[in-house]
Amino acid sequence: MIASYLRRFIEIVDERGVGPAIKSTVRFLSLSYHHYVGILKARKKVSELSDATQNGIHINYNPNPNSDLAQLCDVYGTDKGELTPDSNPYPWASHNYTDFYELIFSPRRYSIGSLLECGIGTSNNEFQNNMGEKANPGASLRVWREYFPNAEVTGIDIDPEVMFAEDRINTYCVDQTSEKSIKDFLDEHNGGFDIIIDDGLHGYHANVSLFENTIDRLSEDGLYIIEDVSYDNLEKYREYFIDGLEQYHTKFIDLENPNRPYRKSDRLIIISSV
Repeated sequence: MIASYLRRFIEIVDERGVGPAIKSTVRFLSLSYHHYVGILKARKKVSELSDATQNGIHINYNPNPNSDLAQLCDVYGTDKGELTPDSNPYPWASHNYTDFYELIFSPRRYSIGSLLECGIGTSNNEFQNNMGEKANPGASLRVWREYFPNAEVTGIDIDPEVMFAEDRINTYCVDQTSEKSIKDFLDEHNGGFDIIIDDGLHGYHANVSLFENTIDRLSEDGLYIIEDVSYDNLEKYREYFIDGLEQYHTKFIDLENPNRPYRKSDRLIIISSV
């Protein structure tokens, strides 16, 4: 590795001179340092959570090259998973959520009748947690529609410009931080959901707001999933879901992905009724 860095330094010297080469090297070392510190912080927070919850399962595996879910992510352009990195339209590496999702979803693939996902995917940078200019609104909704052939798929998002309707997909403009906005949506949408996925604002208060205002619509044997959980707020989530809500069974899923070594938000929270 050091030899490759040295070769690159020499190349920059030849191309642009010593000054730019030194500047590039300093910038690289700074980024590497912050990257390494971030990894250590993530590991520390996950370790603290493990100590607090006591029980855990660690699974080692090689990715399934025939994963239906990952293949659908390639087709529709969502970052929940991938088979081939070239299919990822975003400047960041894809998550490996699909590896875990197939474990829990495949036995119920044909029995899921309804799914709600918060976060359709906007490119509008006026909205927090937008997907950037490469955004492909509705990508994951189309993945769920195809993976669950008997499900009606509902998407909600704060950006009115990404609303659309297709076969077995309906979308609604909803602010997940507003109790009234969520209630208005639920008043319009009768019935419950077998799966609810929060892939919206990725913040503690926004996650709790959506959970508290939609959990009553989760079916008796349904699953409620919060994606992209940052290690920064793990203690808050633990106190809220594990210490404060005895009527639900909560699991914290920490995923390791060699393409995302920083691991700041490669975490899921899975909630079900006791």
